[in-house]
Amino acid sequence: MKSDTIHYYKKLSDQKITSYLEFTLTDFSPKLNDAIAFSLLNGGKRVRAILVYGVGQILNVNESILAPPACAVELIHAYSLVHDDLPAMDDSPLRRGQPSTHIKYDEATAILAGDALLTLAFECLSSNTILSNLQKVKMITELAKASGASGMIAGQMQDIEAEGNTLTTQQLSELHSLKTGKLLEASMVLGAIAANADDNTILLFRQIAKHIGLAFQIKDDLLDATGNEEQLGKPLTDQQNAKSTYVSLLGIEEAQRSLEQETTAAHQLLTQFVDTPHWMHELIDFIGQREK
Repeated sequence: MKSDTIHYYKKLSDQKITSYLEFTLTDFSPKLNDAIAFSLLNGGKRVRAILVYGVGQILNVNESILAPPACAVELIHAYSLVHDDLPAMDDSPLRRGQPSTHIKYDEATAILAGDALLTLAFECLSSNTILSNLQKVKMITELAKASGASGMIAGQMQDIEAEGNTLTTQQLSELHSLKTGKLLEASMVLGAIAANADDNTILLFRQIAKHIGLAFQIKDDLLDATGNEEQLGKPLTDQQNAKSTYVSLLGIEEAQRSLEQETTAAHQLLTQFVDTPHWMHELIDFIGQREK
């Protein structure tokens, strides 16, 4: 990521997440604590947290107000990766170039660490003294819907059921709008809720996030088709698991065109809030151009 501002918010996110764990984790189970910290702090781009901060900055929100929702979305994301890597799901031994949590520890510990990360996300929102009670309720509701049975988990279930079947591009987009897009959407909405934004503003950020989410997934599929395990830091599992991808359905060139269409749409909507150049436009470009 080129922008100094993006680097600043990534570093800030890492600091706030680390501080939250140090403040929150108890001495009940050192092994569980280690697994939670390993799963949450082993790298990552912090795109979701940066989106919270980005929307908040655009809407002139103090960084201290944005820290709890920024931490919460990364806790949810980390939980989802731990569970996705389990043998019953993607059965992936690597994550970000390191052993997956269930490989480094064991399967039971990984499940419990994921469960703990999920619940810590809501504790992070509910227990802080910075947000108003109304903001807390709105954020918890948004995050629960995005990560639950009508959001990310629904997308994961569709992904499992789709193995070995050929989906249409519309079905694939709907799947990834749930599995990947909903948490990205929630990230931007939480930033808007922190600003007490009106419904029209929140809707616009939802639309931007939908395009970002699809761009993110199309780029993942392109990397899975053209990259390698060392570059990506994880196994290339889509072909192994007989999953439909944007590349398998459209081919590399058409998938690349779809990626550019989604990023262009996100840019155009974002200009209703900020002109180019702006670091949030750079973040959209990074999502579409990243190498891992």
